[in-house]
Amino acid sequence: MYSEKLEKLIELALADGVLTDKKKQVLLKNAQAEGIDPDEFEMALDAKLHELTKNKVGAPVSTPVTAPQTQSNKFGEMKKCPACGAIAPAFSAICPDCGCEFRNVESSQNVIKFFEKLDDLESTRQIEATKDSTISFGTILKWLFFWYIMLPLNIIRFFSSKLKSAKWTITDTRKEELIINYPVPNTKTDVFEFLTLASSRVVEIPWIKVLSEKSKYDYAWNRIWIKKIQQIQTKSSILLKHDKTALQDIENIVNGSKNIIKKNNQAVFGLLAGFFAIIAVLIIWWSVSNHISNSKDEKIISQIEQAIGSKDFQQANDLLHKLPDKDFLDEDNVAKHKLRLRLAIVEMDTKIEALELKIQEQSYSEAATELKKMKWTPIGDVSYHYDDKNNQTDKIKSLWDDNEQAAYNNYINKKKVVNETLPKKFRLNEQEITQ
Repeated sequence: MYSEKLEKLIELALADGVLTDKKKQVLLKNAQAEGIDPDEFEMALDAKLHELTKNKVGAPVSTPVTAPQTQSNKFGEMKKCPACGAIAPAFSAICPDCGCEFRNVESSQNVIKFFEKLDDLESTRQIEATKDSTISFGTILKWLFFWYIMLPLNIIRFFSSKLKSAKWTITDTRKEELIINYPVPNTKTDVFEFLTLASSRVVEIPWIKVLSEKSKYDYAWNRIWIKKIQQIQTKSSILLKHDKTALQDIENIVNGSKNIIKKNNQAVFGLLAGFFAIIAVLIIWWSVSNHISNSKDEKIISQIEQAIGSKDFQQANDLLHKLPDKDFLDEDNVAKHKLRLRLAIVEMDTKIEALELKIQEQSYSEAATELKKMKWTPIGDVSYHYDDKNNQTDKIKSLWDDNEQAAYNNYINKKKVVNETLPKKFRLNEQEITQ
């Protein structure tokens, strides 16, 4: 049933029909090393000893089969140093007398079973197919040309997903119930073993991943393990209320786990603060740049008005080209349209005055030639701006109708007046005047 080595040791231990404590400890140690349950092995050992003494010829029924046990009102485990033989406390890894390091120290079976159950539950999890995270060429084009739409949409989608809880499966629910409802051990050694392993499950999340989908899952499990750690601490305060040193060690372990949670929260708040700071900087930058741009445009407009006043039409035209073409319905573009119209009117009046001087000087042929060359250049584009579906665009059309049309009519009338002052043989016909 057992290995050849263990069977031989059992045979030697029971050769004299007496099972002392030392023999029993040696047999149990070897049985545990082979992975045999101690309780089952002890039962089998007692049965074999009973059978041996029963079959032994001449052995009285009342003959004791085990060495007398010393009675003690103290409970717990003790370690014996293999080097010097000194008795060491149960929860120790080094002999306090000679400094020998204890090896092959068995962990609590109760704690081991707990984590084995967790692993068994995890093995039942169905692995979900992960989404392909590669960025397509179409997505890149969308961001290049429609970033001003994509950015706010993705920000809204991002924060809405962060407000949702982590995806929880049946396996996660079962594991959570096992962790929360599993009883806390009643011994100091087991308490420290359980607490140490539980605190190791509280993970620190890198700041570059604090807002990832996996981080939400890690946050959820951190909260569960912190609850279990607090359960262990609460029970420890009752079990070890007279052991101040142990309670202080437990508090240090618990505080270490809480500090990890605190760092994770600080990373989230720091990242969000940085994000909103960037947004604020962009808004301020846009506002300042827009103000600078408006100030620059106002300066150019002032220079255009001065050039028109001094009748420097070439400079005025050059400055007009420096004004940016914004959305047509923008107020700045309306102002630009009015400046162009004003420039055209002043330039037309100046040319008419020059023709009147030529007529007074009786340079009729030259005046007629100049009059014929004069043509009205449209300031606005009615066909482009006209749109029945947009009332604001209709207002721009009205601006053309009310201002530019009036200026055009005034221009034609002035040409006709000048034409009438010419001798008949130099006068232009109606078509030449209105073209």
